[in-house]
Amino acid sequence: MSGSLTRYLTFVTALIVIVNHAAPLFIALTEGAHPAERWRVATTACITARVTLIIFIVFGQCLLGLLGLLGIRFPALRVGVGIVLLFMWIAIPHARRGAISHTSEEFEEAA
Repeated sequence: MSGSLTRYLTFVTALIVIVNHAAPLFIALTEGAHPAERWRVATTACITARVTLIIFIVFGQCLLGLLGLLGIRFPALRVGVGIVLLFMWIAIPHARRGAISHTSEEFEEAA
């Protein structure tokens, strides 16, 4: 397998592993919400993810260079990100809505 194909498959696999946790979390956090509110939350999340990806595409190399100047090397960064993803994976089955919620009357009044 060529080097670029291997890098591409590694990237796609990592992206699927990360994004795969978004759907159950979204469903758990918006359970019982009005469909319009769920749509708004999904749209906001997608826009936020897109902007974040674009920022890291544009400034990612500069950020890694800055972290290198601060003494943080790429392998250490990978371990740290892996630990954060592990904690997210552990927390997903325990996700629940917060104590604050809106009734349908409040939602209609706000519209």
